[in-house]
Amino acid sequence: MQDPPDWQRGHETARLLHDALLQVGVPETELTTLTARPDESGRPRVHVPRLSVESAERILAALAPYLGPAWIGHRDAAPIAPGRPG
Repeated sequence: MQDPPDWQRGHETARLLHDALLQVGVPETELTTLTARPDESGRPRVHVPRLSVESAERILAALAPYLGPAWIGHRDAAPIAPGRPG
């Protein structure tokens, strides 16, 4: 099976990122401009809109368990982080 063209991969990745950010609590209103478009060389790039501090904290909280021990216990770390009560 042939890989999809780069533009299609870019748009699919943007859609998946959009859906994932919704899952961690980033409001749809902040994600309306999340898209993929080509850069000056023609390569697709995913463009993430400016996020509120609250949305950035939600993303960090969701990533904390995967970023390792240095992130566990941060004020905004996910309550499911290893070693923290849930």
